[in-house]
Amino acid sequence: MSSEPQSLIVRLAEENLSWGYDKIQGELLKLGYNLSASSVRNILKRHRLTPSSERSSGSWRSFLGHYKDQILACEVFTVETI
Repeated sequence: MSSEPQSLIVRLAEENLSWGYDKIQGELLKLGYNLSASSVRNILKRHRLTPSSERSSGSWRSFLGHYKDQILACEVFTVETI
């Protein structure tokens, strides 16, 4: 494997702490690199990068910020059933 996809995988993981192996693999597919999630995992292990669950803070603030539009939609659009 050439060093270009490897350096791209490492860069994506370092710049996007909450991205897991599947998300990085999906972004690589969009760029034309056909790698499996396990290949992404192996490359990150070789570069001593931990899984996303250990790299990201996982705070409520980041969770709510990410899903704010969906939460608002749930609060605004309700259906009375009983």
